[in-house]
Amino acid sequence: MPARYVRPYSKGQENDFRDAEAIAEAVQRPKMKFVATQTADQLDLQAMHRVRERLVISAPASAFYALLGNV
Repeated sequence: MPARYVRPYSKGQENDFRDAEAIAEAVQRPKMKFVATQTADQLDLQAMHRVRERLVISAPASAFYALLGNV
């Protein structure tokens, strides 16, 4: 659920309890919109695009370390 939909239901300073309370309040609203979760294949494809972008745009060394970070 996007944070901009939850923000109107938050009360006072932000902390974990109040954030959870605001999320619970927002979820109960009938016209609330939700964000679809991404599949593992979509996340893998995004990671490959990030590595490719680093290969093409920036230095090859940083792309190598980015590839190692995704393994």
